[in-house]
Amino acid sequence: MTDRAESVGVDPFPGRPALAKIGMMIFLASDLMLFSGLFAANFLLRSRTAVWPPAGVELDLRDATVFTIVLVASSATFQLGTRALERRGDVAALRRWTGITIILGVAFLANQFRDYASLDFSATESAYGSVYWTLTGLHAFHVTVGLLLLAAIMVRTAYPGFDRRDAPAAVSIGYFWHFVDVVWIAVYTTLFLIR
Repeated sequence: MTDRAESVGVDPFPGRPALAKIGMMIFLASDLMLFSGLFAANFLLRSRTAVWPPAGVELDLRDATVFTIVLVASSATFQLGTRALERRGDVAALRRWTGITIILGVAFLANQFRDYASLDFSATESAYGSVYWTLTGLHAFHVTVGLLLLAAIMVRTAYPGFDRRDAPAAVSIGYFWHFVDVVWIAVYTTLFLIR
């Protein structure tokens, strides 16, 4: 009886969280520790440096603000897609919203690389440069990984067997994408607003 229940997608342990979600939460907790250490280093270095950021460092606050909004919007679009899948089993809506999320994520990442090209300081020039390049570079890496995961969901939705039972995988990727957005808000606040 158990084999038949599992073969038709009935959870033999109803009410337990999906393993994909638990695994992602554990990974994100460890990732949070990594970013927490970098933020702590930023504030420690800032407290011991007379001028922060160094004279002559100019960041584009306007573009950073616009693309922060773009990244936050991408979190909302993916949430719309996963909810449509969970509530109605609407794979087409998940595919559509994931596509929009990918476009917004690529736009954010493209702006990040454009910003890198315009910076007049490197990671080795000062403590500020090291913090800036490490935090934003690690975040850009996470955005890239997130985009690859979103692309994997797009590919997976093309398979005929993809349905509501696959929602935990999409939701766990959503956890990662939302985490990337929240971390960026902290990076944006730390580097662009608190000067």
